[in-house]
Amino acid sequence: KLILLDSLLQEMLKVQRRILLGIVTVFFTLQVYYSSKKNWIDFNIKNVNIVSDGFAETKEPFCKLLPERIYGISFHLCTIDTWIESYIKYDVPFDEHSVKLMQSSLGNYPRSVFLDIGSNMGIFSLAAAKRGHHVVAVDLVPQSIAVLHKNAVLNNIEDRITLINNAISDDHEIYHPALDWPGNDMATRAVAEKDKNTGKWQPLPERKQYSKRLAVDGNTSVKSVTLMDVLSTIQEATVIIKIDIEGF
Repeated sequence: KLILLDSLLQEMLKVQRRILLGIVTVFFTLQVYYSSKKNWIDFNIKNVNIVSDGFAETKEPFCKLLPERIYGISFHLCTIDTWIESYIKYDVPFDEHSVKLMQSSLGNYPRSVFLDIGSNMGIFSLAAAKRGHHVVAVDLVPQSIAVLHKNAVLNNIEDRITLINNAISDDHEIYHPALDWPGNDMATRAVAEKDKNTGKWQPLPERKQYSKRLAVDGNTSVKSVTLMDVLSTIQEATVIIKIDIEGF
């Protein structure tokens, strides 16, 4: 069974409410008991794509050693996202308040695992792993997983981070990464393969400007898994989850 241990609502009320880039990141903590998992839910562990090699090729990332004053801990960070690069190039914090809230939550549960859903290049994952926590990072974009792996190696914490290349959904389907706006890789969504011929999206290279149709990378496909599928791969009792995904 799953027991909601601490929603962190009281802690969040103490933090100044801000919306960064229109994204609201919600943190909550789950206490997961695995003493009796028999038949309590239908897991599809075989669909969870844990990646340890054969990473996707990416363009040359921008890399920098971030000073301790930004996130309270120093670490190397590489990114292929020009928006995030514009921040870290000048040592400007990106998602500073959310990262510090995550670190505070982990401090309350020192034996917890950090589950980073929508990890991107891994600012949250790296900060958690550098503090000694095991991290499970999930992202539907193979290039994001590849950059996060590079970051983990640069920081010598690859043994603390498990990388999963899946979309998180309530079903088990084939999806493609998609953009609402060209160039904004942080806002990557997922479009189902079954919608390919409905006129809802067009191939990514043809997308030049904003329209009502999504620009989709039809050459990249990932399977969707449920949150419970991912949780079933984690043996530790306490899991702190960050969710920052665009939806479908």
